[in-house]
Amino acid sequence: MKELFTIEGQHLAWNIANILRGTYHADKNTLVAAAYVLCKAENSEICMDTFDAFCSSINATENRKAFLETYIGDIWPMAAGLRHRFSANALKSIILFYEDREMRFGGDDSTPASLSKLACKLFDFATDDEVADFGIGSAAFSIEAYISNPAVEITGIDINASVLEIASIRLEILECNASLEHGNILDIDPSTHKYKYIFSNYPFGLRLKELGFDKNSMVKRIAQQTPAITKGVSSDWIFNAVLVECLKANGKAIAIMTNGSTWNTLDKAARKHFIENGQIEAVIALPERMFENTNIPTTMIVLSEGNGHIMLVDATGLCDKGRRLNTFTDQQIERIVYAVSHETAYSRIVTSEELASNDYVINPTRYLTENIEIENGVPFASVIKSITRGAPIKASDLDEMVSAEPTDFQYLMLANIQHGQIEANLPYIKEIQEHQQKYCLKNHSLILSKNGAPFKIAVAEVPEGKTILANGNLYIIEIDEEKADPYFIKAFLESEKGIAVLKSITVGATIPSIGIESLKKIMIPGLPIEIQREIAVRYRAKVDEIELYKRKLQRAYEELSHIYDN
Repeated sequence: MKELFTIEGQHLAWNIANILRGTYHADKNTLVAAAYVLCKAENSEICMDTFDAFCSSINATENRKAFLETYIGDIWPMAAGLRHRFSANALKSIILFYEDREMRFGGDDSTPASLSKLACKLFDFATDDEVADFGIGSAAFSIEAYISNPAVEITGIDINASVLEIASIRLEILECNASLEHGNILDIDPSTHKYKYIFSNYPFGLRLKELGFDKNSMVKRIAQQTPAITKGVSSDWIFNAVLVECLKANGKAIAIMTNGSTWNTLDKAARKHFIENGQIEAVIALPERMFENTNIPTTMIVLSEGNGHIMLVDATGLCDKGRRLNTFTDQQIERIVYAVSHETAYSRIVTSEELASNDYVINPTRYLTENIEIENGVPFASVIKSITRGAPIKASDLDEMVSAEPTDFQYLMLANIQHGQIEANLPYIKEIQEHQQKYCLKNHSLILSKNGAPFKIAVAEVPEGKTILANGNLYIIEIDEEKADPYFIKAFLESEKGIAVLKSITVGATIPSIGIESLKKIMIPGLPIEIQREIAVRYRAKVDEIELYKRKLQRAYEELSHIYDN
């Protein structure tokens, strides 16, 4: 296997692709089909006179014949003409390792090699272990499992017939002990599909309509047995439930899921169910840009039974950063594997009680941020009257609401908050409906952006006679001004310590986000209100000073543009 991997297959692969590309689009499937045929043709007893004769010579199954016919049937004479032009090992190298070359044919059926290696290290296969690859795709993980231990028995399942046939070809070349099934993993019968180890790089972000929540037998049964698994749950947790169902006693499953499912409110009940039933062993936050065809932040989750706590690992910084993709080196994989079983600077054990107090969030970055001490701290919730999200208005609806003429109604968007201040000239709208009144700013409301770091913070000064409607990407926080001064809180949240506090409750890498419940639980300084107001006065005075400098700067720019005229 090492010898095959070191063969310089990229040039050869492009050579074959370019030859076939003369009259045909040579995609990944065409390349694999051609390399497979030419590899088989190294046997002089294989007949290459016609496509049918070839299929008969190799005793091709109907699925194999259909696959080959689809991708090289129309160019058979050209493909057959390449017989004996390339060595068998070079052809095997293309078939097995084209995903590790700079081929970039596209497609979303492959698990990155370094993630497959990490999963195999975590499984630590023994002789004759049964390994299932749910959603096997083009068998990237299964090949790595064979490399880890050639004695493993592999079962692969996939709903896509074409990629399943590529998986079949690749595993055939390896001559490994494997059986493949064409089907939906959501229809698996756990009474006949039990495994010691299961890996799944299932699809990300499937909609319920695509998932077939009410018709897939396995999903339907899990939903009936588990109230936490509902139509509103992310597909990640439905797939995870299937994996747990198909584990043997003392078995282990590893899946790659989206970061959002580890912290969002939508999946809180599902996470709670898995945690309370001891079914999560470890959670590993992965670096960004690990996948070729998506920038969705991902997490590796390790599932098993009987876990009293969870090991959380932040591996987001443990990678080699590439121009297009990030990868794990073998040394980094060993560090992550060690961190899964030992507390380190980037891993720690978290109890179910601590997870419960954090809304069952299992995103490692939540728990691995340095603990921030707030002297005389009090919960933010103790000084809050209410927290409201802004109005959920579509852009098209907002376009209809906008008024070209000044009115008593205005609209606040995230872009209207600059340098901690709400712009004076907010856009006008024609009216504000009665049901939208709850999304309007009250005087001295604290405004905080929900998504995107660094977070924007402002205090609303609503002119008399005006009504300002806020949009959905903003939190409107009404402060009990007998207990806290909004400008004091703004000053704290904009300080180094305040920024660290907000960062500690931030989840998500691509789009950092803050949840309402987490926001309520942060600690703020519990200074006497008189001292808070003194700080607030100094803060506002400095803001006024900045505004004065801004006006002077604007006048200077205007004068600069007229120096020549004058």
